[in-house]
Amino acid sequence: RPGAMASRALLWVLGVLACIQGLARTPCGDPVFRLAGRPIFAVNMVLAVIVESLLCYPIVALEYCGVLKGGPRRFAAQVAKLFKGALFGVLFQLCPWIRVQIEQRALLHRVCETDRPVIFLANHTSFMDSIVLAGHLPWAMLRRHRLLADIRFMKTPVLGRLFQAEQHIAVAFAGTKVNDFKLEKGNAEQIAAAIDIAMEAKDCLILYPEGQINKINLRVLNTFRRGSFKAAVRHDAVLWGWVAINNTVCWPTNTQLGGSPADIICMPVELAPGGTRELLTSLGVALEAKEGGEEELLTQQAGAVAQACQER
Repeated sequence: RPGAMASRALLWVLGVLACIQGLARTPCGDPVFRLAGRPIFAVNMVLAVIVESLLCYPIVALEYCGVLKGGPRRFAAQVAKLFKGALFGVLFQLCPWIRVQIEQRALLHRVCETDRPVIFLANHTSFMDSIVLAGHLPWAMLRRHRLLADIRFMKTPVLGRLFQAEQHIAVAFAGTKVNDFKLEKGNAEQIAAAIDIAMEAKDCLILYPEGQINKINLRVLNTFRRGSFKAAVRHDAVLWGWVAINNTVCWPTNTQLGGSPADIICMPVELAPGGTRELLTSLGVALEAKEGGEEELLTQQAGAVAQACQER
């Protein structure tokens, strides 16, 4: 009977999961999952993306038809983000050999307690960075978060629709070399406008201020790009940081597939919980410009904030 078959299948799946959980806690777990971890992780990732697509594709289609816009469109994006967070949370439960420890977790829950715009700065060492964030952020942050994502991901058939449904911001790099941050013509203005909209909506903008994956020295942050800090100054955004280590152990930068056993340690960092203008005041940087010097002062302020955040 169908009901009996479904019950047996469910029991079989639960039994397999229990065995995986038990094996991951034994001394021989890591050697086993160095071989089997990546394929299992890949299958779980594909399943998570497929399930999320079932929600995101209709959202994109309704937006394209003009049916979904304004407040309902924003609500749909928030639902998609929460759904993604739940799926990625399950992903880590199904892959217990990837162990994530968050230090000072209470700080993480304070990030979105404010009714002001938030910019959340994270170090970038691996493709695993975004997956760990998505699977472990509090729901208040998940609902409000926006990402700056490479347009190459936005143009892919599946991931592109997921990013579009969640209303993330596309970054179109014109160059392909290391430390070449030149943008395609007109993209800088599009990014600035999209960030302004996110800040006015009191969203939580998640940035990788180094601009690209750090492949050189993981113990040292690459120089922060100043462009996004101008929005922080203009909107007096609250600034928080996120430091994660060992994501490269789970997903090395020179491989196409992650999922190796790893002990990933993450920690939120208070950078400017009182707002960017308060930080500038503590740094002794002027808040008001002389007539005609607004843009020059904004560049100076953005540079000071970027340097202060990197040092902290």
